[in-house]
Amino acid sequence: MALPTLAKTWLFNYNPGSVVSSLNGLISTSGSPLTDHQNVLFTIKNMLVNMSDGAGSFPTNRWVVKGSCNGAGGFGNNDNVDRWITAANVVRNNSSSPAAHSWIIIEQAGIATKFQVCLDYNGDSNQGNPDRLMSIRFSPGAGYFSANGGTDGTATQAPTASDEIILLGSAANTISTRGFFGNNNGVSFTARLNAMQSTDGAVTRVIGLISGVTVFYMEFGKIQNPVAGLTKPHYGIVRAGQSVADVLTYTHLWSTASETAGVSAIRTVGAPGTQVNFFMTSEGFGGVNLGSGISTPNDFDLSWPFAPVGLAVQTSPGRGRHGTIFDLWYGSSGVPTGDDYPDTGTLHQFVQLGNLIVPWNSSSVPLIA
Repeated sequence: MALPTLAKTWLFNYNPGSVVSSLNGLISTSGSPLTDHQNVLFTIKNMLVNMSDGAGSFPTNRWVVKGSCNGAGGFGNNDNVDRWITAANVVRNNSSSPAAHSWIIIEQAGIATKFQVCLDYNGDSNQGNPDRLMSIRFSPGAGYFSANGGTDGTATQAPTASDEIILLGSAANTISTRGFFGNNNGVSFTARLNAMQSTDGAVTRVIGLISGVTVFYMEFGKIQNPVAGLTKPHYGIVRAGQSVADVLTYTHLWSTASETAGVSAIRTVGAPGTQVNFFMTSEGFGGVNLGSGISTPNDFDLSWPFAPVGLAVQTSPGRGRHGTIFDLWYGSSGVPTGDDYPDTGTLHQFVQLGNLIVPWNSSSVPLIA
């Protein structure tokens, strides 16, 4: 079986000014779990707003900062200022109620006008290992801040949007008890971060690994071939481990639409509409996903399965199959994280991370630990 043909052209995570500086971004242990988590969050932001082709050319469809807070009293709403200048500007909530902490709003117009994401470091300090706690929310079209019908942020509270969807954690006026990166044992760690974005801005993915295990996955995008009547054909996915355990398994993605590890969500018709959580679907047989049912290569051509990922909602409102995700496939459970396709020669066109297969840059061997 021939490898799939990509629907999009992809950029990967070359990140000038970030903690990492090339593909397979390495964040080395600092000795402090707080510093490690600050470095992760800061690097994710830099990966997106500094997305490049690796040769110094920047696309016009990068993510842009719309407002931010540095956790030390400096904040601005809808002013396009990035106050996360260094990782030290990523300050976690240090209280059991909303207190001074960092947040940032970034926008990707390649998905939709005013499609915006809020990264909010609003963890509950009374929880165990609070450095890992935060919230991730997004607006599929209205935008954040009072100018767009939401509320403005302050030094102690992130802004809101009228159509806001919570993917991980809690609302802006509360505190989060959900971990965003898989290390809940309170020790320092080394991580790998990888980001990829289609050149038109329609799809963005961020993948984080610890010790070769996918512990964080975040994706925002347009739905491919959406059904008619879906007024906001855009989605958000967050899978975030509470521990060092794989979050890209069939259990998390195919058989569970909403759980404590994160949500896969869209917003249906209406004004502002209703949030619905979706399943990431695939071919299957005998009550199992194709990839989990086939753990060995094809008997005839020795190929491994690539099963396109669809979006489906089981309950109303929004019941039905709504489209597919660009350039994303389920792979076989018999293929380990980090294996690439083809697995011989110098080409590295695709890589398997957990049970998902994503495009790769064809020139670098994936590094996962």
